[in-house]
Order: sequence, then C-alpha cells, then structure tokens
Amino acid sequence: CHSMGGCIGARTIETYPALFQKAVLSSPMLGLSFGKIPLPVAYAFASLKGIGEKGKEPLSPVTAFPVETYEESAANSEPRFRWYYEEKLADPKLQTCAGSARWGKEAIAACRRVSSPKEIARIRIPVLLFQAEKDAYVKNDAQDAFAAKAPTCELVKLPGMRHELYFNEGEGLRAYWERIFAFYEEK
Repeated sequence: CHSMGGCIGARTIETYPALFQKAVLSSPMLGLSFGKIPLPVAYAFASLKGIGEKGKEPLSPVTAFPVETYEESAANSEPRFRWYYEEKLADPKLQTCAGSARWGKEAIAACRRVSSPKEIARIRIPVLLFQAEKDAYVKNDAQDAFAAKAPTCELVKLPGMRHELYFNEGEGLRAYWERIFAFYEEK
C-alpha cells in the first residue's frame, strides 16, 4: 500500500489483524507534511475551512492544474515522470492537484489514529515499510515511530529516493521489487 493507501492498509491490519499474512507499506501516509506549517495549525485550518459546503474546496488555493517539473515532483525517474505527466495533460480526469479541506482534516485524524501505540500494538503480522529519504509529502519521523512501536515491522530506508518509489527505474526499481518478493517468500 502506498501513501494514503498505506495509511488505510496500516489501519486495516490494525483493525483486522488476521486478515492478511504479511503487508508491505510503501511511503505510507502515517504523518502528513505541511512544510513549515505545524500540524495543529494545519488541522485547525482544515477543520474551520471544512465546515459545510466549503469542505469540498481545496485545502490550499489552487485555480488550475499546475505546471509540474521533474525536479519538484515526487518521482524518482525522469522518463517515467514525463510519460505520466503527458498522460495527465491529455486527460483532465487525471489532473488532481489539491486535497479538499475536509480531506485534510480527515487525513490528519487518520494519521493520528493509525499511529497511536494502542492501535499499532494490534498488528500481529510481519510488515515491510519502505521509506523514501527525500519524501516531501509524508513525514519520515512518523514512519520511524510507527516501525519502532510495531515489533513485527521492518523499516527499509531508501537513500536519495522521493515519495513515489514505484516511479523509479533500473537498479533502484529492481532492488525495490526484489525486496518485496523476498519478503513475501520468507517463512
């Protein structure tokens, strides 16, 4: 599970500890990064802005699909980034650019819930958690804390990598998938 899916995946293995035999979390959203804005301020802002119909509005001011550059992206492969960016330009349905205020509030609450020691203690299966060193979207310290509290979690730190680990290429991508396959083959 990746990013928000990683948060949902972590919550699932906490809530239903016997549902799966193993789990892989790839850059999971266990703590959101709002840059220099402290989390309590971001939560208060999202909560206030998210009241009623305003909750559907973007959390941050966005007027159009932004121009993206590889240098500022979450991708680890420029060719893959360029291919997907062209796909997004060709299909307006892929042109996402900001979460809603309500999403921001709920995402922060979900991260808190899934990262609580009480919930983490419910995990009974082996977990492989991949962490991107240069992740600008989720907090690595939240992943570190999660892995430290979950005795069945192995944390794999990937130096130099950005958030979208699957948008890699060559040896980096091969090593990522080989580690996942080896994890699932382990008894």
